[in-house]
Amino acid sequence: MRKTVLLVLLSALYLQAQTGDAQQATLQRILERLEAVEKQNEEMMQEIHSLRAELAQAHAAAPAAATPESERLDVAENRIEEQAQTKVEASQRMPLKFTGMALFNTFLNNKAANAPNDYSTLLTGPDRSGATLGQSQLGISFSGPDLPGGGRIWGDLDMDFLDGPDGENYTLNLRRGIVNFDWDSRSISVGQDRPLISARQPDSLAEVAIPALASEGNFWLWQPQVRYVERFRLGASSGIEVAGSLIETDEQSGYVPSYLVHTLDPSRPAIEGRANFWHSFSDNVRFDFAPGFHESTTHVNGYSVPSRIATLDWGVSPNKWVHLTGLFFGGHNMSELGGFVDGFTVLPYQTPIAVHGVGGWSQLAFTVTPRLTLNTFCGFTAPRESDLAAGSSAHSGSCAANAIYRIAPNVLVAAEILQERLGYVAQPHTIQNHYDLAIGYLF
Repeated sequence: MRKTVLLVLLSALYLQAQTGDAQQATLQRILERLEAVEKQNEEMMQEIHSLRAELAQAHAAAPAAATPESERLDVAENRIEEQAQTKVEASQRMPLKFTGMALFNTFLNNKAANAPNDYSTLLTGPDRSGATLGQSQLGISFSGPDLPGGGRIWGDLDMDFLDGPDGENYTLNLRRGIVNFDWDSRSISVGQDRPLISARQPDSLAEVAIPALASEGNFWLWQPQVRYVERFRLGASSGIEVAGSLIETDEQSGYVPSYLVHTLDPSRPAIEGRANFWHSFSDNVRFDFAPGFHESTTHVNGYSVPSRIATLDWGVSPNKWVHLTGLFFGGHNMSELGGFVDGFTVLPYQTPIAVHGVGGWSQLAFTVTPRLTLNTFCGFTAPRESDLAAGSSAHSGSCAANAIYRIAPNVLVAAEILQERLGYVAQPHTIQNHYDLAIGYLF
């Protein structure tokens, strides 16, 4: 552009110095020169635009060009090898995931002078002291195909290695195994699980294979059952979950006189129901209250002994640091689910009678930091003494406190102190203390 302007000024000065035909000839040459210069400028601008477009394409293609074809092939092969190492499939092409925990417990049991030599109620072993890996767990989870109506199939299988309360013999034992057919508003599950009316349990790494408070108010037995759940939303932050189940009881889990064992039906069908009312104020503030019931009949010595249980469990989180959970129940003949010792009593020359009573447990948990949680829990059972025979357990209770610290994303360390108090009809009461240190590796 500057070259064109300079050429015009020089031409004007040159024309002033000429006249007539000379000026006309000169003007014609100047116009021709200007046209040539303008044409060159247009060609240069076109070349500049073309170069800019090519440069932009080169920048866009640079990341791809920076990785040669051979390198891309190597990356793809490495990814395929990683997937081959981590992916597990069932014979029906359903993906499987292995989960679990390698749990090491070392413990010490302290007994009072009037306590019996049997420590079997102290869950990590009847010995005075020892260590065990028997509470380690192994789990398998699977996810199946989609169901009509937007549902899906999934399932879990959980096992431990504890064979008996001493923790010395390691045998793989089935705990929980379910297949769940799940939709947004309803679910159907079949398999072996905890009782429907006992949806919560205390947090402990000292008592895992047999859950904490298993003899003091915590219904815990894993029994075959079919369960149906229907979910109702009451606005954006409230709802009700109504559930019912048909469950097989374990009639031998409570105390049965030896001379009546052969007359006892070892398992019986039962029905259970539970309705969980919940409301969430925020992500960290939520309240759950769930009434429930259990109904079955024990057959022993040619008689039928009804079992009726009414329950209420709860979960309260007033903030992100404090969590209160628990279960309270009352009724009669309540031993077939675990958590209660005597279900019925056979008095001399009389028919069996159901043992009435109440029981339950509660836990208060403090989330001190994202890594540290402090838990304290207590449980009890209180049968009606007039329903009991001499020597029967009149009442029992336990209280415990533990600290669980996550030293790494998958490594837990816990220390727990527990005291168990047992009362007997016409016999001295006993007190036993249990101390446990646990290290768990999650995988």
